[in-house]
Amino acid sequence: MATMDICIVAGQRPDLLRKTLESFAAGLFQHFDIATCYANIDPIFGDRSQGDAAENVVKDFFPNADVHRPQTPQFCTAIKHLWRASRSNVIFHLEDDWVLNQNLKPADILPFFETQSIAQVSLNHVEKQWDFTKGPFQEKDVKRRFLGLSFKTGKKFPCFTTSPSFIRGEFARNASVFLDERYDPEKQFYKGVNQQLERYVSPYRNYLYGQGRPFVITDTGRDWRDARNISKTIINHTSVWETTTGKDLQES
Repeated sequence: MATMDICIVAGQRPDLLRKTLESFAAGLFQHFDIATCYANIDPIFGDRSQGDAAENVVKDFFPNADVHRPQTPQFCTAIKHLWRASRSNVIFHLEDDWVLNQNLKPADILPFFETQSIAQVSLNHVEKQWDFTKGPFQEKDVKRRFLGLSFKTGKKFPCFTTSPSFIRGEFARNASVFLDERYDPEKQFYKGVNQQLERYVSPYRNYLYGQGRPFVITDTGRDWRDARNISKTIINHTSVWETTTGKDLQES
């Protein structure tokens, strides 16, 4: 058995969170030796009682979980808190709106971390639509502009994700120091908005696990939002949740 920490980012959506944890408990958690579960429950998408219910859901699966309940919702702040709090050599990062479609055991994942340059093993899902003919590493082309034209340099830059993934603990803790709370955390790794973070992560790689079908995980949050007329938009590298009334729910 391999020891790791669990980091859970959640809102006040206890029913959705329970389905997520039931799925991952059955297919992943039971195969690992869990050191500590760290959970951040932001005051978003529900009232205080639903936040209490979400905390109880976490405690149902991890009775000794370290649960953080901030006063205001902020996705990047949640990521920073959780990653910085972790202690294990490997952490599993999870959001409250995914389900796992297959069993994952230590032997499936941990050997990748024997390669020192691999800092993250992320799980393939339909929204990625990754072209594995280009290889299993998530990266983007480095481009330059000349005389008003954009062209590829032939170099690649690594992309990292805040979707469900295994992360080298030291990498996550160091990256958390550089995360800028003003911006969406995922965009900061490669969008040119956080040069310090990009310099830190540049030697590392993100391996995408799960070539072929079925996909390893499924996003349940999109249907949940659509049923409630909640949309997500990106404004100045920041995620903003809005209802059809135009009311902002969260900036992350």
